[in-house]
Amino acid sequence: SFRPPRLTLRVNSVEKSQDLSITFRSARDDVLWYTTLVMPVVHSSKQGFSIAEVVVALGVFMVLAVGTYSSIVAIFQVVRNSQVRIIETGIANEQLEYIRNMDYHDVGIINGSPPGILERTVTTTYNGQQYLITRTIRNVDDPFDGTVTGQPLSSNQTMVCHNTTTIIIGLPAESGHLAHGDSAGMCAGDSGGAQDLLAADYKVIQIEVLCTSCGQTNPLIINGRISPRFIEGDPNNGALFIQVFDANAQPVSGADVHVYATSTSSTYDFVDVTDNDGYLRLVDMSPGIQAYHLTVSKDGYTTDRTMTSSVSNPNPLKLPASVISQSVTDISFSIDLASTLVLDTVDNACNAVGSAPLNIQGTKRIGTSPVVLKYDQQVVTDGAGNITLSTIDWDQYTVTSSAYDVFGTISDFPITVQPGATHTAQILLTADIGDSLLVNIRDASSAAPVANASVTLTSTLGYANVKITGVGSWRQTDWSGGSGQSVYINTDEYSADSGNVDVVTSPGDVTLRQSGGVYITSGWLESSVIDFGGAVEYLNLSWQPVGQLPQTGTTSVQFQLASSPTQSTSTWNYLGPDGTASTFYTGTTPDISSIHDGDQYLRYRMYLSTASSTYTPTVSDVIITYTNSCTPPGQAFFDVLASGDYSMRVTATGYNPFETAITMSGDQMYSVDLVPLP
Repeated sequence: SFRPPRLTLRVNSVEKSQDLSITFRSARDDVLWYTTLVMPVVHSSKQGFSIAEVVVALGVFMVLAVGTYSSIVAIFQVVRNSQVRIIETGIANEQLEYIRNMDYHDVGIINGSPPGILERTVTTTYNGQQYLITRTIRNVDDPFDGTVTGQPLSSNQTMVCHNTTTIIIGLPAESGHLAHGDSAGMCAGDSGGAQDLLAADYKVIQIEVLCTSCGQTNPLIINGRISPRFIEGDPNNGALFIQVFDANAQPVSGADVHVYATSTSSTYDFVDVTDNDGYLRLVDMSPGIQAYHLTVSKDGYTTDRTMTSSVSNPNPLKLPASVISQSVTDISFSIDLASTLVLDTVDNACNAVGSAPLNIQGTKRIGTSPVVLKYDQQVVTDGAGNITLSTIDWDQYTVTSSAYDVFGTISDFPITVQPGATHTAQILLTADIGDSLLVNIRDASSAAPVANASVTLTSTLGYANVKITGVGSWRQTDWSGGSGQSVYINTDEYSADSGNVDVVTSPGDVTLRQSGGVYITSGWLESSVIDFGGAVEYLNLSWQPVGQLPQTGTTSVQFQLASSPTQSTSTWNYLGPDGTASTFYTGTTPDISSIHDGDQYLRYRMYLSTASSTYTPTVSDVIITYTNSCTPPGQAFFDVLASGDYSMRVTATGYNPFETAITMSGDQMYSVDLVPLP
């Protein structure tokens, strides 16, 4: 067999735009063999891509690809959400139509107000997705025909006699009432009045639909109303008005009110919410004496409720509410943001006292004869002497111990906890030897602890002892002397201000300055450098008044503090309660950051602002409490006392003296409010 040889050619260069022609010539067995191969030549000026070019190209491609993909996903999401909303709208409309075709008296929630045959929540499935339906139905007392609370007749109202009861109706409804058997005018023997006893004029329906399997958080809400053909409700029923307010007597809107009553002709077990005025007005309610058990709550808030008599509380202060026929019952509750109290138990050398039993009592009462406190708990600190009490009420708390004597508290006692605040206090414990007396000396006008007060305790048994309250508080009550004082010497002067505060118009107060008859939006004032006489531990920053006019805004008064170990420092960094410049001390953040502890010199900056040009915040006192080591401020402790009668005298520079008689029996705490001299 013949196998031709393999030949390899290498061409170094070829003219541009020319084909390559190669002729092969071979001789074998005296036979000539020719082969010609023609190859087109393609010339390229490119030598390839660099790594940088490839990376840039890939980056551009990825940006375009991701952007395109994200846009497509967003479009599909919008389309999907629109489809879900369309389905939810259809479900809500179906619910409204279903309710409108029901008998009027059946329109209501089972055990709700108004009572009916509907469940509050149901679920349904559509296109494989699950939807939660929430129904809310309320009676409405329309002022058109008078209200249950009574009001003068207007020009479009009249009276009719219905079942021996005089009621107020609108003129257009008179013919319907007369056709239904009522008579025009007041009932015989009725002296008159403008009270609409049939207060359930119509019902408002709210339907909420939420796709629970779609990741939705905001439901679709549709509202409607239905009205009765003639008479609205039962004239033998009454009304229950529930008011909810906070610690500053301001209305609490959106509070949950749980209404429970089983002894009435219509049973109730439902939850409704208060309106913007803090009211939940329930009309057309079945009468019952102390039949309505009420519980008021809100996320992040405390709880208030009615109570029935029990062994632990035989005489509750707030019994279940009553509803009287053809009458209105008003009942009020008070809730506010829940607070936290952090307690540390230490000895006189500031060493932790672990596993210490404590009894903590507030002042709010829920029962009388005997007194029953809302908060009265026995707790034990952990091994490091710490315990945190969460979700407690704003109140004043006293702390005692069955195993120790409490020889002081930092801050002063009773421990005041503001709404929504986290308050930290040290409980100073010592050995329990005989009876003891802890005396707390406060300024009667500001409630600040009084330093360097002399407390003398004597008895007819020959006991005599004098104690001086340790460190206490620094206070400034006047700024009318003006600015320019670098070091705090004159008590009515300060360092600097923004030019937008007024310290002269009302001496003793700091307000915003007026310009053209209106208040400037904001301003600040910087204090002189305050010398605390040595390294101290700062406790609380407070000011008076604590509450400002609501029109000025929720944070119309704020402070920041700056401290230094030396007086001559050129840089004062103003910081907030978390130790950074981005936060401010407010009425709910009184604890001074520990970043200042150990510094002898301190100054404050006061920030005023207002949300209304016709109102200004006001500051009349600035108080800083502090302590050295573990000596409590404004307190004196006497121990190893025998039971019996004692006399106590308290004196302090700038205050009227105070005297009282004390009968010792066990461990006691006594607060003295010293009245400043005029």
